[in-house]
Amino acid sequence: MHGSTARRLVLWSAGGLVVIAVSLPFALVPGPWLKTLVMGIGGPVLVLAAPVHLVAQVRFRGRAVRAVGVVERCVDNGPDEPSCTVTVRYTALDGAERVFTDDRAPCRPLGAEVRILYDPADPSDARLHRPAAAAPVTALLMALVGAVPAYFFWRDHLSG
Repeated sequence: MHGSTARRLVLWSAGGLVVIAVSLPFALVPGPWLKTLVMGIGGPVLVLAAPVHLVAQVRFRGRAVRAVGVVERCVDNGPDEPSCTVTVRYTALDGAERVFTDDRAPCRPLGAEVRILYDPADPSDARLHRPAAAAPVTALLMALVGAVPAYFFWRDHLSG
């Protein structure tokens, strides 16, 4: 599994656990161990993962090269998902044709040109170009989603 894909999987999994904990009423959580795991541990982990995510994104953008790619494939992720899985072909600085897939991209028509960023030291690490503000906003949301359940869990457990 590619490094950025593994990081994304870990971050989204941790975020998913916290979202589940926040969306369920405490009475429906089946047992105190699950509440402890999700809210007492998952929340702080998500808070700690937020700056790691931000630093990783800023470092990637700092070394990334801009290029233009062409959408070769766009598969809708389903009627309940606003995103698509997009396959993009681009030419790296070394002249080699590269292909990458982004599984949470806006739907694009086949043949459309898209702006991408890729790491020249590892051209297989490519992503669709997103606004620079996306990384700090994502990190802030991760921290908030993790901090809220963690605060309420630890407030109740440390107060008595």
